[in-house]
Amino acid sequence: FVETTGSTNTIGTLWQDDRVLGHALEGGSGRNFWLGVSVQSGQVVIAVQGFGRATGRYSLRTTFVVGQMENPSPNSFQSGIGTLSGWVCDADEVVLEINGTPFPAAYGTARGDTQDACGDTDNGFGL
Repeated sequence: FVETTGSTNTIGTLWQDDRVLGHALEGGSGRNFWLGVSVQSGQVVIAVQGFGRATGRYSLRTTFVVGQMENPSPNSFQSGIGTLSGWVCDADEVVLEINGTPFPAAYGTARGDTQDACGDTDNGFGL
């Protein structure tokens, strides 16, 4: 994920291979913008600018995590009650944000298919 914090209201855009992966104006409580997107290995470009003509101080933080949100699948339509699940290597906790509200997910279930990527198998999460 990529986020900015600080007193300057910012806008962020993320590119890879000349393709926009994400664009954000708002980041929720305490953040100017927040983007959580999947990237491939290679070069990723992050552009940050002040909203409108704003200038000033801000902090940029990037975190790259090996893992995958598997359910629901990207760009799928969801309705009613469902399950959110996937896997992530080396997390202390997994928190899923839905409409600005954080929900802690159960983390550490056995996922044998993550052995090669993570070096262990206790990487599953679900909510």
